Amino acid sequence: MGNTDKYFQAALIFCKKKQRYTIDHLATAAGVTTRMIQGILSKRENKGAGKETAGKLAIKCGYAYEEFLALGREILTGEIVNAGDSINDAPPILQAGGDYKGPANFKGQHSGKTESEYTHVPLYDIKGSAGPGTVVDGEHVKDLLAFRTTWLRKRVAYDVNKLSCITVEGDSMRPTISDGDIVLIDHNANRVDGVCAINLDGLVMIKRLQRMPSDKILVKSDNPDYDVMEVSEDNGVSLIVIGKVVWLGRTF
Repeated sequence: MGNTDKYFQAALIFCKKKQRYTIDHLATAAGVTTRMIQGILSKRENKGAGKETAGKLAIKCGYAYEEFLALGREILTGEIVNAGDSINDAPPILQAGGDYKGPANFKGQHSGKTESEYTHVPLYDIKGSAGPGTVVDGEHVKDLLAFRTTWLRKRVAYDVNKLSCITVEGDSMRPTISDGDIVLIDHNANRVDGVCAINLDGLVMIKRLQRMPSDKILVKSDNPDYDVMEVSEDNGVSLIVIGKVVWLGRTF
């Protein structure tokens, strides 16, 4: 197997795990059989993908074909090691400011503007409460934060244009997240899992979520001084997962 196939295989294995795709998902996206996908992923068979199939799979994972190969090369050379496992890794913000041209939509339907090297992510003028909760009332974009697009692609679930930043208020998520921290929210990732931005009965909160076998959801704070809340269909509480917190920034 040539270097191109090796890079492609490494990137596909990485994205399959990161984005939680099944072999069926990938096969459907590429219009091929599951057996072919298994062959591409298998380190024993080492079957390369044709250019058309490879292009479709790269797009499914949110990359142009050449970017996808570059990702695989970085993985094999050790430049990417467990990328995105921590919300507290190296700060990617390079600049702030500028005019935001997109709609102010905190639900993440289109919340970023990608310009090749940088993606400008809107910082909304609302507080994500790590405490009792903040009512959303006419949020608007306060500023733009510029992130390296390549850095984002290694950490977000799919589309780098579906991101937003908000400022955290309160101490319920300490020591993980403190009052005044800025968090980056991935609106592609809205599963009940880990530290998320949520809308709980109209209040925006940053909480740790855990789904229980009984279909109940535990809304937890990292600060032990705060109680755990149970949410289920029976208690009439409305919970919407806005997105997953994938990074935080802090000033001292």
